Amino acid sequence: MAKKRPIVDMDNLFSSANQVYQLSESEEKIQELTAEIERLRQTPDASELETELERLRDQLVQGGGIREILVAQIEPNPDQPRQTFTAESIEGIAASLERFGQLQPAIVMEAADKFLLFDGERRWRGARQLGWKTLQVVVIPSKSELHREALLTSLHREDLNPLDKAEAILKELNENTQLEPEQIIRELGSVMRRLSKQGKLAQLTELVSTSTQTQAQGLDTLKLSENERTLLLELLKLQLNPASVSANIFPMVSLWDDLKQAMRDSGLKGFQAVALNQLSPKNLNVTSKKAANIRAKATAQVLAENLSVAKTRQRVKQILLDHQPEKPAPKSNRAIATATKTLDKLSSEILSSASPEQLEQLQQRLRDKLEEISRAISER
Repeated sequence: MAKKRPIVDMDNLFSSANQVYQLSESEEKIQELTAEIERLRQTPDASELETELERLRDQLVQGGGIREILVAQIEPNPDQPRQTFTAESIEGIAASLERFGQLQPAIVMEAADKFLLFDGERRWRGARQLGWKTLQVVVIPSKSELHREALLTSLHREDLNPLDKAEAILKELNENTQLEPEQIIRELGSVMRRLSKQGKLAQLTELVSTSTQTQAQGLDTLKLSENERTLLLELLKLQLNPASVSANIFPMVSLWDDLKQAMRDSGLKGFQAVALNQLSPKNLNVTSKKAANIRAKATAQVLAENLSVAKTRQRVKQILLDHQPEKPAPKSNRAIATATKTLDKLSSEILSSASPEQLEQLQQRLRDKLEEISRAISER
């Protein structure tokens, strides 16, 4: 059971069927507030956004009221962009709930005989860990475009796992463009390389914080294919920099599965995972199973020693060097060995007894051979 609840007279709030009916009468107001929250989620100033969100959340609570419903009736949102909930994170939330009580209600949507989480999954998981039977929530109307709403809610939060962000963006682009994820990644990478060569990336970046109409007009000047224009416009609508998404976010999708798991379960950072991803069977010249063992050992070291990205890269580089096959020793060349011995036999006595013509002839031959030897060395 939730402990240390805020001072709220729950008897006068929406805890009965009749009160639920009253809640539905506030739906229009709640919709307006929810829409305003989503609009603010898209503003670039995160600190100002969070302050404003707190104010609006309070209004939402006042307009819709707080309900206390069974934790067992609440289910996570399958379209929630955040899929990473580390044990450490949930333990922290649980400790806060146990000590201070639930200071902020979760936001849920009614769906048939259950409630779907819109915001507050970590509070819900923490409550379950504590064995609480109920949780305080405010209920908002069901959303037909749940993924987009949840994506906009989470996308610009700094603590969103980059792997979760990559998969959520791909899902959103897939639904809006009908392009397969692999094609999305390929086409975005292709157009980013072309615009970079043309010196037009800055022009594209300037469109991120402009209106949708300005973004569409700006893209018209870049001579894009239909697919490219659609992809870039969808990313700009989400206020995402397409170049950054291509270079920093989408590479998370192609990580080895064990590294993705480490990001979700153990808090491995995105750039650390990208560095460790180089430990492939091909680069290590070993079997897939052995490469996975090497990655697991290296990942454990990175996490245990909390290595920076730079030190992680150094560690990966050293592991790759340690697994490079030794170069075969050069075969001995009998002709070279014989010529060397012959030169050694040319003592000062022999040279002093030779005629000047013979010495000049020998000197020229040696000069010619020295030039050939220098060329042979420089070509290696």
